This record gives sequence, structure tokens and C-alpha cells, in this order.
Amino acid sequence: MKSVALVVFVLVLLSSPLSAMEQIVVMEIPNVAERDSSGLYDRVLTRVLEKSELEVLVEYLPMNRAIKEFERGNYSCVYPIGFRGVTDVGTSSVLVNYFSYQFFSLNYPRMAIEEIVAGDYAVAALDFEETRRLAQQMGLDVDIYVSSNRNLANMLRMERVDFIFSISPDFPLEFEDQHAPAELIRNGDAFEQTPDGFICSDDQAGERILQSFNRALAEMTSVGELRSIMGPLYEER
Repeated sequence: MKSVALVVFVLVLLSSPLSAMEQIVVMEIPNVAERDSSGLYDRVLTRVLEKSELEVLVEYLPMNRAIKEFERGNYSCVYPIGFRGVTDVGTSSVLVNYFSYQFFSLNYPRMAIEEIVAGDYAVAALDFEETRRLAQQMGLDVDIYVSSNRNLANMLRMERVDFIFSISPDFPLEFEDQHAPAELIRNGDAFEQTPDGFICSDDQAGERILQSFNRALAEMTSVGELRSIMGPLYEER
């Protein structure tokens, strides 16, 4: 009878929310975070896990689903995620990097945003709610909105447009993946530069992971390892 009770008790523990919470969900973003761990932010995650010495399960999900599942309490942390305006659930980690909205070109020297907006240039932009809002805000005449950075990269390489308005580091990574060693020129200042990293739940599991990750990230930043991994996409802080 005691052995039966023990088995039932163990099964209850294994199926409890606490065991499910010992997981991280990673948002799938091409060339940024991918299931085969080939993305730039995957390299950061690998080193953080190695340095933290925590046994944490990692699962990759499409971006919107990853955020929803984290907010539902099915994961301890979500990554890589901006610290503003994406989710108000949980506590953010030490800074990993920044993402921002920027203009990119191949054939034009670095120009001010005002020059691009006022000029007669062909512009393609990522079909994203935020890029549309920013374009309207600055009075930018966008010729075409495109659903993926891959298609935008092809358009720029084929010189079908003069400028791309998209997200960094996503677009530079996509362009490099397809068209290296062509040199991509960043134009103007970054829009809405947003710090990113991990956001973890406000409970025992989330706090334990966050503290360990923060120690790892702080050390990686202090010795220049984070800068080395990010390369030219590392944003000064």
C-alpha cells in the first residue's frame, strides 16, 4: 500500500505546474533564434546555459505563440524579447542587446533620415504594425510593404529599391545569410531602440533562473564575450 501511495505522489509531482515551469521558450526568428541553434541569439543562449550550470529545458515556438504560452505560465522564461511593450508579465534580465528600426541601403552613403524622407527614393518596408506606424509618423512614402526580411534582402540586392526600412538585427542577419560579403549600409539613427534579453516569471522557478542568467550575462559583458558574439550588431550601452 505504501509503495502505491509513493508512486501516486511521484506522479503528482511530475505532472505539477512546477515541473512544467522549469522551461524556457525561445521565439523562432530567422537567423536570430532557430531550432537548430544556428542563430546569433542562440549562441548567447548556449553560453548563458553553460555558465549558469542550470538544467533547463529549452523549447522553440513561433513568436506570438511563445509569448502567449509564457504569459499563460507554461514556461519560466521567454527569449529573446524586448523589455518594452511586448509583455507585462515577469521580470527582465540583464541586457543582452538592443533591437531597433532602421534604414538600410547598398549604394547610398550614410544619410540622415530627413534626407531619405524628403528625397525621391524607392523604399520597401517590413509589413509590420510598428514599421507602418513609424513610417506614418515620419511622413515616409513607402512604395511597398513586404512580409519577410528574406524578400526585402532580395529586393535590395537586385536594386529594385533604394532603401529598406526594417528591424535590426533581423534584417542585417538575413541579408548577410543570403548575400555576404555585400556591405550593408545603415542610414540615419535607429528608431525606438529597445533593450532585449530574457523575461522570467515572478515566482520561485523564474527568479532562480533569472538570478543565474544575470550572473552569466554580467560576466559575459564585463569580459567582452557578449560583444565578441554579437560582432558588428552589438549595440553600445
